[in-house]
Formats: sequence, structure tokens, C-alpha cells
Amino acid sequence: MEHERKDGADAVGPRQPTRLRLHAAVDARPNRPPRHDLAAVRDVVQAFAARTTPSPWRADRAAVAARLAKLIARPDLLQQRRLNLCGPAAFLRAWAIRDPAALARFATALYDDGVASIGPLVVRPSAGSLIDADHAALAGRYGRGFPEAADWMLMGALRDSENRVTKFRGLPDDAVSGMTFPGEIVRWLRATGAYADVADRTTRLVPAGIDAALALRPSVTTDVLVLMNLHLLRELQSPTGRRRAAGYILRGFPDHWAVLVAPVDERPDGRIALRVWSWGTVLEGEVPRETFRANFYGAVIAVQG
Repeated sequence: MEHERKDGADAVGPRQPTRLRLHAAVDARPNRPPRHDLAAVRDVVQAFAARTTPSPWRADRAAVAARLAKLIARPDLLQQRRLNLCGPAAFLRAWAIRDPAALARFATALYDDGVASIGPLVVRPSAGSLIDADHAALAGRYGRGFPEAADWMLMGALRDSENRVTKFRGLPDDAVSGMTFPGEIVRWLRATGAYADVADRTTRLVPAGIDAALALRPSVTTDVLVLMNLHLLRELQSPTGRRRAAGYILRGFPDHWAVLVAPVDERPDGRIALRVWSWGTVLEGEVPRETFRANFYGAVIAVQG
């Protein structure tokens, strides 16, 4: 599940690691499937940008259109910033790569009508959620820690639409309302119709183990969304030598989704090499075997037919 926080938690958090080896989004995945012809998709976005009909969203149409065009061309740019939206971010990146035309239709309908569908799944943010918030005002308040309008709308609408009790207001302090569970990731991936098989291989309550991680094989036909405790990425950034996060009893649970972009590798010295997409870029590094084992909680695996 996901529970992002300002101290760096994104399903704990949203402070983006900055001292990892970062790779430009355009180079993020050497095993990326061939992209579709994007000319027709650009036409959808351009037609959307030219419309003048009012939207239920308090976000600028031109800004949404410009950002959507960038995300369609380079899905790795999708960025949650300080918001608790790593689950929707991981899913939307995968979908944008597999079917950019479907994502463009979804995004433009969502902005125009306040409701859109991913296959049979209807996404309708609730009254009082982020759809009623002023994106420009929030961006002005939170600065660079706040997502751009299209990212905010897409990720936040998907997250709020799943909630039954709490509302996702689109704010950095949305905690419980931003949590994403494995079953939701599975449902979203299946709804796209882009995959022949989607399997939940997460463990949630106890770590999944090294062997489970080494068996994962992201490829041109397979997307792997991994569940972890954010301590794993923190140790890549600024090693402390701790196997688990401080305050483990309260924070020792899976709280972040990322996308595996290369197989997990065990080095001869026993360290584990990890390369994942999160926060709009690729993060790469190594951690001790026991640190990895204590903070890895499996994956959702989606395979094309």
C-alpha cells in the first residue's frame, strides 16, 4: 500500500531523493516497448487545447494540454512531487507507455466532463475532493513541491475515485486518502485491456524475500510495479547502515510503489543492485542484502498477450 509523507515518504513519501544516480527520463528504460504512432494522439491533445467549453476542474486548459503533450511523448516525466500518489503514478506511467492514445482520451474526457473511463472502470472524483480545488492557488502555495496540473488531475482523480470514506483533496498532507493497495493497482491494470495477465505477488505484512525479487523480469512485454518501504530508497540515497527505518514499529510497513526498470541483481559482494522509476526519473544504486530483504514487499506483474 502507499502512504507518502513530507519527510520522504511516498506510499512514505514525497521528498524526492536527490543524491541518487539520476537518469534522464528519456533514457529510463532500455527494454521499453516500441512507441505507437503518436501523430493521432497529438491530434487529440491539440483538439482538446482548442476547445473553449468550461471544465469542472479549476485548472488552466492550456497548461493541462501542454503538459499532457509532454507526458504522452515522455511518460517517465510523470511527477507526484510531495503528494501521496506513488501508486497512481506507477500505474499511469505504465499505461501511458502501453497505450498513449487511451491515456490521451481518458485525460481529455476527465478534464472536459469531470468523469472518464479506463475500460470498464469509471473514474469520477467526488465533490469536495481535488476537483473543487484551485490548482494555480495550490501551486503558488507549495511551489516546486507541487505537481503540474495534468499530473495532479490524472493521479488525484484516480486516487479519489477509489476512496469510499476519505476524500483526496490534492494536498501534500493527504495521508490515508492517498494510500494505494495492491488490489487497486491490479484492478487498474486489468481495466486498461493492455495485458493478458496481471498477478499480485505482494506480501504486504511481511517482506517478500530476495528470491522473489531476483525472479522479477521487466521487459518489453512485462511491467513490474514493486512495493517497498521507502527506507530502501533512502538507503540508496544516504546510507545510514540501518536495516530498517527508525521507528520501525510504527513505520515498518510497505509504503511506496515504484516501477522496476531492470532486473534486481545480487552482486558478488552480496549487495543488491536496484534500478527503479519513481518521482519522474530513474533511481539506481546498491544496498546491503539484509536492508533490501527487510524492505521489499513483492510486486504486481502485468504481462502483455
